[in-house]
Parts: sequence; C-alpha cells; structure tokens
Amino acid sequence: MSVLIKGFFVILLSIGLIACDRPQDTAKTDSTDKSASADKAQQASETSATGPALWKLSDDDTTIYLFGTVHILHKDIDWKNEVLEAAWTDSPIVYFETDTSEEGQQQIAAMIPQIGLNTPGVTLQSFFTDEQWALIEQSAAKLNLPIQSFQNMRPWLVGVLLSVQMIMADGGDPESGVETILRAEALAAGKSIRYFESVEQQLGFFADMSDEDAAELLYEGLVFYNENPGYFQKLVDEWLAGNVAAIADIMIEGLAGPDNVAEILLYSRNRNWVEEMTRLMNEEEGVFFVAVGAGHLAGEKSVQDYLQQAGFTVERQ
Repeated sequence: MSVLIKGFFVILLSIGLIACDRPQDTAKTDSTDKSASADKAQQASETSATGPALWKLSDDDTTIYLFGTVHILHKDIDWKNEVLEAAWTDSPIVYFETDTSEEGQQQIAAMIPQIGLNTPGVTLQSFFTDEQWALIEQSAAKLNLPIQSFQNMRPWLVGVLLSVQMIMADGGDPESGVETILRAEALAAGKSIRYFESVEQQLGFFADMSDEDAAELLYEGLVFYNENPGYFQKLVDEWLAGNVAAIADIMIEGLAGPDNVAEILLYSRNRNWVEEMTRLMNEEEGVFFVAVGAGHLAGEKSVQDYLQQAGFTVERQ
C-alpha cells in the first residue's frame, strides 16, 4: 500500500510492519519434510472456491502456496476455508514479509528516532500550505490525536500512524490481522518461520522516500479518506470474496501519486521475493506457505506475473 490513503488503506495490502504480534515462543528449527497429506489442498479446492485467494506452484519435490493477507481486520471476521486450511496444515515452513514479533517491534522503536524524525528546525507543518494543514489538523482531531506532538515527525511516519488509527477508528483490530493470527498458529504448531525482508528494509521503503513525496501522499490520502467513507470495508469485502481483479483496481487507484511509489512499495519487492521463491524451487524440497500483503498478488507486476516470467506455472486454488 502506498503511504496515502488511497495509499493508507493500500498500505494494509503491501507493508507488513504494522501487523502487531502476540507474544509467543521463538520459532522452531526448519523442517522440510513433506506431509503425507500432500494432496489435501487440491482435494479441498474441489469443494470450496470462496474466500480469500490462494495460489500454488509446484514441481516434483517442492510446493509453494501464495496467500494474500490484510494486516489489520475487524474482530471475528471468518476468513478461513477448507482450501486454505489444507494448504496451511500441509506446510511446515511459513514465509512472512518481515518480523512483527515483540523483538521486531522493539527494532522498529529503536530505529524511529534515527529515520522517522525531522532535522532540527524542520516541522511537519512546514511541508504543507495553510489549507492543507487545516485538513491535517481536522483529521487528527477526529481521531483524538494531538497533532502538535507530530510536528517533529517526518511525513511518512505520520502517514503510517494516521493510517493505522483510521482503520482502528473504523473497528479494525491489529490483533485480528491475518499475519498476527497465522504467526501465532505457526508457532503453536512448531512450523518454521522465515522472512523475506528485515525490519530495517521495510522501514527503509518509507524512510528513503523524499519528504515532499510523502507529504503529497499524506495530504491526498486524507482528502480521499474524507471523501470516501467505507473505502476500507470495500477493500476487505473484495478480499474476502477472492475478487483479485477488484483488489488490483483498488491498488491502482491507491497508488496514484509520485511515479516511484508503486515501484518502491510493490514491484521491486515482488521481484526480490520471486528470486527467493526461485531459489526454493531449485534448491529446497518441501512445502512452503507464503503469506504477504494481498496487494502483492493482484494486478500487473504481481508476484505471480514475475513467477510466470521466470518460467513457473502458478495456479489459483
């Protein structure tokens, strides 16, 4: 997701850092033994075709499942089905975007003073006109946030903070996010957990953005948020229905803004992840479950597109 609300909400489909984790024990040692029930997911797909989208690529000794997530959801949303459960059960190794455990959150907190704050003498307000700042103040007030306490923060950090607060104000719960739930289940089941990116890398996608671009995204996002109530629920509804084309349309709309935003937050990362999946297919045996933001698995230049360009066949389950 980009940093603006068309951007803000799209962040929930592409950036995993905002997924808060439940305290659990550390991950177990890798195990690449395939389950005796290797055909469960395919069998289940014949009886259940609804719910969030799931894909599969495989060869003689390696299978990778691709599942698109939403990092914050309302409580009590039932998003699992037989196809997903079978694939999950069959996968002893899980890939997430990044580490959202308690340790990962501590890393984020330690890095924010280094990369999330303005240089001395620069304020958040200085990036906006008076008219734009009035909207930012109004939006913060609706969320009961003291905007003056944000003055020393860079626009990208304020954008992320506001995005999470807006979703929570609409009933979203970080503890109900897909990664939070899956990570807890993976640890309980003794699955091995791997990450595509470090915490430093994910923060860098934002921190390396120019303050001017981030400020533009922040303002445009707030305009969009105020003009389009129910936008996040629409996105979640399409995700629950497995409507990948609609998610792609939302992504295109949400990533309007500076030309490099989609490349930084989506496309370059998709290519990097495909390199790792190619390595898995060529060098490791076993069943792997990949859970990343749903925006990475929708539209042009998606993970599936790059996998197909690399010569793999990716099938919707």
